[in-house]
Amino acid sequence: LEFRRVLFRSGTPDAMQPHSLANRLGAQLREIVPNLVPRGTKAALIDFPDTPDCGQHAGWLGEIALLETAGLERVYSCSSQTYRREDMAAALGEGTIFVHGGSGFGDPRAQTSAFVLQVLRDFPNSRAIFLPQLAAFADNEFLSRIAAPLAERPGVTFLAGSIEIGRAHV
Repeated sequence: LEFRRVLFRSGTPDAMQPHSLANRLGAQLREIVPNLVPRGTKAALIDFPDTPDCGQHAGWLGEIALLETAGLERVYSCSSQTYRREDMAAALGEGTIFVHGGSGFGDPRAQTSAFVLQVLRDFPNSRAIFLPQLAAFADNEFLSRIAAPLAERPGVTFLAGSIEIGRAHV
């Protein structure tokens, strides 16, 4: 189990503008992802946001662009409702699974955590990369439940999102 932290340091008020944060996060991810996965690798992007939250949908579109920029071949995408193990297996082969970022994973109110864990059980030999996750909703009970299964599974990388402003974390 590998954790990579994506961290922003704010030196100027302009750095806190939403477009600046998005640009900086995108630049860091465009630097990190190619170091994790070779160009030409087949990729599945899972956990399409079944929500009216347009921010989650914007993030999904950014993740698609990230995979394309990294030279990865996105061969499968799904939500928890559209996931079909057989279809994903046929398309992905030995490729890499990317989990949609945001705040859904670890949120006790969301179904996404059970779905993602099921996909990881269905594909025990595939590398899995969690795009930047915000752990604001993750509770200790949930983290304890998933820590052992994820630690025992090879090839899991979490990209944890954080914004640092001076000494405060947002």
